[in-house]
Amino acid sequence: MSTSPIEANPEDWQKLDPKTLLISPIKTLRQIMVPAAAALIGIGTQQPRWLLLATPAIIVVLLVASALPWLTTRYHVLEGQLVVKRGLLNKRRLTAPLDRVRTVDLEATLMHRLLGLQRVQVGTGVDGSRIELDALGSGQAAELRHFLLARSEVAAPAAPAVPSTGEAGSVLDDQPLGSAASQVSRAHELARLDYGWVRYAPLSLARLAIVAVTIGALSQFADDIPIFNADTGNTILDWITEHSLWLLVPLVLLGFLVAWVIIATLGYVAQWWDMRLVVENENLHLTRGLFTTNSTTMEMARIRGINLNEPILMRWASGADLSVLATGTSDGTPAVLPPCPVDVAGRVGSEILGSAEPLAVPLHPHGPAARRRCHVRHQWSTILIALALVPLLI
Repeated sequence: MSTSPIEANPEDWQKLDPKTLLISPIKTLRQIMVPAAAALIGIGTQQPRWLLLATPAIIVVLLVASALPWLTTRYHVLEGQLVVKRGLLNKRRLTAPLDRVRTVDLEATLMHRLLGLQRVQVGTGVDGSRIELDALGSGQAAELRHFLLARSEVAAPAAPAVPSTGEAGSVLDDQPLGSAASQVSRAHELARLDYGWVRYAPLSLARLAIVAVTIGALSQFADDIPIFNADTGNTILDWITEHSLWLLVPLVLLGFLVAWVIIATLGYVAQWWDMRLVVENENLHLTRGLFTTNSTTMEMARIRGINLNEPILMRWASGADLSVLATGTSDGTPAVLPPCPVDVAGRVGSEILGSAEPLAVPLHPHGPAARRRCHVRHQWSTILIALALVPLLI
């Protein structure tokens, strides 16, 4: 097949997987769920007759709108360019030179996984924006990822990349994708999730906010629970205050601690399930996730450093988490390890840097004058808070 321009070969444009038609309605319904609920509440309990008659038409419109991504999205790889076009009325054409591709991430929600689909996100390092294809078959997505990452290292404007004739799971025809993807060097595994690390999950104070939000949300529905309402709660509180006031504070703290441990543990497992970090073909590749699986790839050449973080609670338990300082990613410091033993984080960080010296070299403290200035500078907030509380104490 000749390597003629894209416009001369419109039949070679690739489509999304047809099973996208099963995912798009759910995505559309999720987007309109909150506005629709607000509208129904505003209308009130007496629903107008026109709304009932319009319901079938609304459903048809939603189904047609959900089918538009599959009907209008096409992608092509030719002449050293990845080209994606989409839209019916407002048409858009996105292009990315293959030598500018920095990351190719794969993501699959639970619905995607049940249907054997994956979302492909191609990053070029421009303002964190990405070219997204949702959704391709799992094999087709993995094949496209390997191809883009392999060609991004050697692509040039004069080096054509010819797309396939439209067969599912293929990207090239004259130069089969397998010829590029099969030459990937053997992956070197840096770390794999040890489920014993879950003991560090409750030690991350960042998850404390999740517990507070969850308790606050549940408290809004407490009166709707048949076995518990405001009167029951007041009765229990009065009894505790009258007979066992000294038990109230420990019980509240214990309940909060249990909720914290459960939510932090479940969140840790869902986020980092089956985590695997490998170096593959000069790329750092991270896979993880229980309900939504993520496959993130970063060029090793784009990693400028690491961030080995030891929060106070994890430091007491000899734990740490690890992230990298990378350019060309939507998140400048993506996490590559969950909270884990500090020696594991240090070893993986050393392998990413290619040397253990940056993590082992002795550090020199600031002089006494610099420490004194820093201490005084950070006490202004404490002084202002103390002054604001003085009127309340008088």
